[in-house]
This record gives sequence, C-alpha cells and structure tokens, in this order.
Amino acid sequence: MQSALCGHLQLHYLKDDRVVVIPGVIRKPVLSWIPTRIGIRGKLSNFLGYTMAHDENSSVDEELAKLEAECQKTAKAIGDARSVREVTALDDVDVPHHLRTIAHSKVPTLGRLRRMKDMRIEEIVKNQLSAIQLERNELVASREFDRIKAGDWYILRASYPDLYVKSLREATLILERKRQRK
Repeated sequence: MQSALCGHLQLHYLKDDRVVVIPGVIRKPVLSWIPTRIGIRGKLSNFLGYTMAHDENSSVDEELAKLEAECQKTAKAIGDARSVREVTALDDVDVPHHLRTIAHSKVPTLGRLRRMKDMRIEEIVKNQLSAIQLERNELVASREFDRIKAGDWYILRASYPDLYVKSLREATLILERKRQRK
C-alpha cells in the first residue's frame, strides 16, 4: 500500500488499484498528479467530484470514431466534387475542443483533408484546362474558358491566388496557340 499527501487529503493506494481517501480540511488541493495517475491506472472512478477513467476512455473513443466517420464522409464528398465551387463549399470538419490535442494523431483522415481538398482543386483545374485544349474550334474554346472562369475561377482568385495566376496564364497560352494555328 502506497500513500500520498494531496493538499489536506491523505490518499492510500491499495493493491487492487483502489484509492482510499481520508478527508481533512480542504483549502487548496494539489491535483497535478491526478491525470498521470488516472492515465496509468485507468480505474479511478470518482475523486473530488470528477468522473474519470474508464467512462471517459470509452466516450473519447466513441467521439474519435464519430470524428473519423465525419472525416471519411467529407473526404468522399471532396472526391465526388465536380467543380472548384463544390470543393470549396465543403465545410472543414469541426473538432471538439477537448479532442484537439489528440485528434490529428488518432484520426489520420483529419490531417489529410486540407491536402485532399487542394489536390482535388488542382485536378479539377487541370481537367478544365485540358477540356479547353482538346476543343478544336478557337471560338468554342474561348467561350468554354469564359464559362469556366465565370463559374469556378472567381473562387480560385480569392482562395488560391497562385493557382489562379498559373492557370490563367496557361489558359491564355492555350487560346493563343489556337489563334496562331488558324
């Protein structure tokens, strides 16, 4: 049996991981050791009004599973999006405050969502540029470019300015080559 003094409380640790608290006058208890004790033993159920350990572990696991499912759903929606507007309209996954410290290590999809979004936008823009390039008629290609620019690229201009400038330059070159072939 181990003993510890916590403020004005005397704690006795029994062999079966139970804690016996002998109360005294509590002015300002020192609780800095409690999280490590709970993390190691995992069986401390109620201490000074805090509900701990086994109930919290299962609820945290459930919340992490819900977060993972939400991330998977968002990742699927990113993959299914057909326009830049659809991808940017998807909201980021909201991580509860108490899970923020462990969420990125326990939910791998969460860390990849932003990069997946960026890659999907780049892929959509490449497809749009290749559609312009495949068009044989210069006038039709120019109208297609104007349609794409009005429908999707205003978002690129605000959210992804580097990609916007690069894509605009490439589209202009494609249209210029089509004019020269004429």
